[in-house]
Amino acid sequence: MIFVAVGHAQPFDRLVGHMDRLSLKLDEPVVQQVGRSAGPVHCEGFDYAASLGPYYDQARLVVVHAGVGITLELLKMNKPIILVPRQQKFGEHFDDHQIETAEKFNATCGLEYILDIEDLTIDMLKNYSYIAAYKEDSLRMFRENIGLILHA
Repeated sequence: MIFVAVGHAQPFDRLVGHMDRLSLKLDEPVVQQVGRSAGPVHCEGFDYAASLGPYYDQARLVVVHAGVGITLELLKMNKPIILVPRQQKFGEHFDDHQIETAEKFNATCGLEYILDIEDLTIDMLKNYSYIAAYKEDSLRMFRENIGLILHA
């Protein structure tokens, strides 16, 4: 199963819609936590759950907005993760801090991130299996300095 999580604070229709369309061509289920986004038509979706842990456990791959908390949680679980940061130019957030966060996770532990939604392809979703090395020291420094990193 591919699990998509976009949080609940802002809609992320660009990612939810793209994954909904791709779900028609995948031979595994796609489940999406959509928050305030328009719900999917072709795959399972829900607004909110008290815990996403059971979905993470079942997922082969997690596609997620570039939120720090959720990304750190998934790194600790040794899950394959693809980050898709919200972008200001699409009205998805008030600034581009998620792009900066994704860049830092990429530099720190090699996490893949997607800026052009069309780069998130069927082949990538079918074949993606990279699990970033979880290093508590590196991630502790990341957490402690995230404010400095994003406002530099």
